[in-house]
Amino acid sequence: MALTQLKKNGVSPSRLTDKMCRFIAEYVVDCNGTRAAKVAGYGSPSVMAVKLLRHPLVSRAVGKLKRQQLEAIDLRREEILEQLVYAVTRDVRDMVDENGESLSIPDMPKRMRCMIDGFEQEVFVDGETGDRRIKTKVKLSPKLAAIDAGMKYRALYAPERHEHAVVNVDWESLYDEDSIKVQTLPPNGKEIAHEPKIDT
Repeated sequence: MALTQLKKNGVSPSRLTDKMCRFIAEYVVDCNGTRAAKVAGYGSPSVMAVKLLRHPLVSRAVGKLKRQQLEAIDLRREEILEQLVYAVTRDVRDMVDENGESLSIPDMPKRMRCMIDGFEQEVFVDGETGDRRIKTKVKLSPKLAAIDAGMKYRALYAPERHEHAVVNVDWESLYDEDSIKVQTLPPNGKEIAHEPKIDT
């Protein structure tokens, strides 16, 4: 079964064992190595999963199948970035008509439809006329998360700064004069001097 599946997908299983083929076929389903090794019949599945994924023939076959899966759904980099642009630049005015009335989902522009994570609808029927009215609640994808992803993609965040202070202690004066001269150099480089008294 697994052997046939690999052959159908253009992976040559000639140098792979039946168990390896089964592991590969199962692994590409959900990328759970332990589960795949268990289904393939290996003892100590979590240990074997790591070993199998490091095996050159197995990793090459897994890589080929994963690439085929990505090509099958045809999710290209440009499309992902397009969705990110939609999320960051969306405008609530795209959800309403010129009178401020909410547009139905099919009437919204693509850039807004792509941002809908889910929706709920309630149907109201007028008892006298039988007219139906549909109320739709739309849940949009979080804009702040999209902005954060965009900032990371464009490397717009300032690099993290780690500030360190330097403390110089004159150990001789500590024991001789009952005082310490502490020099703290903050990140701006200006020197601050402190002379605390030490209780004896």
